[in-house]
Amino acid sequence: MTDQTPPTPQQTTRTLRIIWFASIASQVIVLVVVALIGRSHQLPRAAPDTIDMLFYTSLAVLVGCVFLAHVFRMQTYKKHWEVNAVTPQGYMKGNLIFWCLMELAALFGLVVVFMASALVPYITAPAVAMGVTASTWPSGAPMKPAEPELLNR
Repeated sequence: MTDQTPPTPQQTTRTLRIIWFASIASQVIVLVVVALIGRSHQLPRAAPDTIDMLFYTSLAVLVGCVFLAHVFRMQTYKKHWEVNAVTPQGYMKGNLIFWCLMELAALFGLVVVFMASALVPYITAPAVAMGVTASTWPSGAPMKPAEPELLNR
């Protein structure tokens, strides 16, 4: 049997940065493919009422995913809180849950863009989801112990 030691904060941060980049890159690649297919082929467009309903649904999915992603990440951090810091396992789980929910919102929105065969205004939800994902660069700060004087306020 092998004795597995838990990952260090540096290892966790490095791994999460690779996953973060892959997540952003995959969303951008799908966006480029959808845009190129939409421009190069004359695809049959779905009914305008259906597209409008799906567009508003994608906005609702975005709002729900952003809210749930923050709640789930903070609850995961709270569950893995030890000695004034989040454990590397908790940091990894929390960020993966966050990015999966953002990926869900972005991909749902990109499906709507594909069905509409137009970027504007349908790109709104995927662009915001990608922006939120991009803004969560894994710095590793939650794994650093908090200053004791900040905790006593």
